[in-house]
Amino acid sequence: MPNRRIARINTLLQQEIDRYITRSFEPPQGVLITIEEVIASNDLSHAKVLVSVFPPSSAHVVLKDLQEQAKEIRYLLKKRLTLKMMPHIHFIADNREERAAHIYRILDDSGKTE
Repeated sequence: MPNRRIARINTLLQQEIDRYITRSFEPPQGVLITIEEVIASNDLSHAKVLVSVFPPSSAHVVLKDLQEQAKEIRYLLKKRLTLKMMPHIHFIADNREERAAHIYRILDDSGKTE
């Protein structure tokens, strides 16, 4: 469980990255992007940005484009936030809902066989 400082930094990073995506990132036509969560390491050297993409078939392209812009996003974050260390950003697909749905299907299927 991250400490309060890291939790606040995660929230700030999430808000600022979301602001960047809303204003400056051009996703493919018909694609929706949501920043679900930011998880910074305790030493702030790295931050995982969990991104939800709809439709999921476009996730690979969107994540590739975001990762290509990660240095620019980090530079803009440095200008907007006053942190001693700005973490390197890594965009990752957030597939928690898909995994949960898969688990529910397995549980439903196991209940039907009995």
